[in-house]
Amino acid sequence: MRIQLPNDQSAVIYAQADLSERSSRIIELAYLEALQTSAKISRMGLDFDANTSADDPDIEEKLEELYSKMALPDVAKMRAYEATLIVQMVKSWDLGELPTDETVLDIPRATFTKLAAECALEFNKKDEETAEPDPKAD
Repeated sequence: MRIQLPNDQSAVIYAQADLSERSSRIIELAYLEALQTSAKISRMGLDFDANTSADDPDIEEKLEELYSKMALPDVAKMRAYEATLIVQMVKSWDLGELPTDETVLDIPRATFTKLAAECALEFNKKDEETAEPDPKAD
């Protein structure tokens, strides 16, 4: 899946189904660390709605608003999850060597935000074939 990044750059990320078991487990572990924070965000009424997308021009502002209302350890867990998504899911990109745990935080902020959002959408998408059928649908 190709993602258009700021400054006319792009990245290709792994599709959810193409991730290795190792990468999936690493991301899931980071997600579980951040899960309690996600629940807090929802309880605070700060969660994004279904219409929020990675292409939203205000996404960085919305993220900063969320983070400004959270405790530092919670922000750290959410940011670690974002970094893990990028490191594990970027297959190729126009920015030189692929991001690693050591270099991921050197990515320009707008690029980091866009990549993290797109990776999260891909990693968390529901498989249409294995999704539970809607009991109300005929």
